[in-house]
Amino acid sequence: MALKATRDVNTSSSSSLAITTLKATIDVGEMLLSAVAACQIAKKIVEMVENAQRHKEICRDLSERIKKATKSIEANPPTKDSSIMIQVSYQSYKQILDEAAQYIRDLIKPGTFSQKTLRRIKSLVKAKDMLEYHADLIGRLDAAIQDLQLDLAFDTNQKVNEVNSKMDQSLFISHENLGYARETSLEVKKIAAKIDAVSNFAQLAMLTKGADFKEESIYVDPSSLEEDDDTEIRGKIKKMLFNEKDEVAVRKVLTNDKPRVVRQAMILNRLGACGNIESFKGLMKKGEEIYVVTEWTENYDLERYLHSNVEISWKQKLKFAEGIAAALTYCHKADIFHHDVK
Repeated sequence: MALKATRDVNTSSSSSLAITTLKATIDVGEMLLSAVAACQIAKKIVEMVENAQRHKEICRDLSERIKKATKSIEANPPTKDSSIMIQVSYQSYKQILDEAAQYIRDLIKPGTFSQKTLRRIKSLVKAKDMLEYHADLIGRLDAAIQDLQLDLAFDTNQKVNEVNSKMDQSLFISHENLGYARETSLEVKKIAAKIDAVSNFAQLAMLTKGADFKEESIYVDPSSLEEDDDTEIRGKIKKMLFNEKDEVAVRKVLTNDKPRVVRQAMILNRLGACGNIESFKGLMKKGEEIYVVTEWTENYDLERYLHSNVEISWKQKLKFAEGIAAALTYCHKADIFHHDVK
């Protein structure tokens, strides 16, 4: 994700993203099993840490996060009306819990690490020792928890809106027959307003994007992309034309983390609703390879642009600051966090 100070100035660097194909249909039973399994693994982790004789304080970094997340899950169990993103988030959360459970078992028991944990450590390019692996695991756990809680908030918000809509219709009909319907409506509206205040951050994030997210909608036709007359390549990013007019940045996806990839696509799609963040065009499939397509930003990120253009007026700088503040406010109100937000 990249912040843009104004639409008049092209800034930011292209985002890295991973994506893969997800089943178009959801089995409600599978979703419920994922939720139950996640809670069971989480409780087992908390129990292991409480009874641990070795490395108890280190393990608490993980168990305290998991304990809080479990409360949110138990308070908002999935239903047959839950969205596809709830299923994706549960799968991602369960996957990271399985890894965390194995890691904690190895930490608290005497002896060496299991082959599974050692293979995981070796697979991390930057993981030179257990400290880095521990930090990486916590980072991925936090991301999975945040994704799940955000989706639960969206799901709850949609249900609240449906209830409010039905309630308004029912009160309208009652008003035609009962003289006290107006007073009843006012009281109910006060209660509904309190509920709306709690879920307001989710409404701000959704706008018209993200609430009806469908994975298939984020893919673009490869024929809509073509070489630009002044084609430019910046490392792994290639400049191309989208729909014969829009300059875009095209970058090959390298990772295989399926749930995380779909989540990144959904967040980028949702962030496109904010005019101060570069827009996400979609994903392109080319054979077995997948590419992410985003808005092209001619002058890289804002910091580099400001360093190379020292004569910018104060009026323009204030415009930049206003745009950045608007973008950050949007992210925070929507409860969206990203490592590229600086």
